[in-house]
Amino acid sequence: MKQLKNPLIWLITSLSLAGCGSLFGPIKQRPVENFTIIDSQINYQQSECPSTQNDNVLYVAKMTAYPPYDTNKMFYTNNPYELNSYGYSQWATSVTDMMTQEVAKKIATSCTFKNMVGINSLADANYRLSSILIGVREEVGLNKDDTSYAHLIIGTELVQMDNNKVIGAFLFDQKESTEVSPIAYAQAVSSLLTKYNNQLVPWLQQKTK
Repeated sequence: MKQLKNPLIWLITSLSLAGCGSLFGPIKQRPVENFTIIDSQINYQQSECPSTQNDNVLYVAKMTAYPPYDTNKMFYTNNPYELNSYGYSQWATSVTDMMTQEVAKKIATSCTFKNMVGINSLADANYRLSSILIGVREEVGLNKDDTSYAHLIIGTELVQMDNNKVIGAFLFDQKESTEVSPIAYAQAVSSLLTKYNNQLVPWLQQKTK
């Protein structure tokens, strides 16, 4: 029994220390990093328009998303049939919330419409802009050249409110090469959203002139 006494004391002590954390204090959890999506080409100097292209009022509906892209997870894939998310990186809020905000800013600063309204507005609108996020992910090595890409797909339609008729629709489906990291991915998605906005505004101007 004397031979077991010291090892037994050592085992009990070790288990007690393990229950209280390490000898140097509690282990710090790795913080989660949050990333935003920004259209860097928005011209805020045009936030007050001296005149507008037309007298129409545009209702900008909140962008919706197909699952699983209706979350704040940052998705990537290195297999066409498998979708993963970064463990310690995420979008600051849902992708659709950030994109809706940036789209609305871009349209407002383009001085195209007399006014823009949202879901809580009581004003009557001439047109409704609706969009759906079909996909946003980082594709790692899926292409023949092994390059990684940010891939953004958005479907958009414009509806005339007085007769609820769709007067135009288009699909944005583009990729941009990127390094494999959350911040590089966020920068590439922001660049793709800027390209989407730069196509959206002229399209709206043409459809509502």
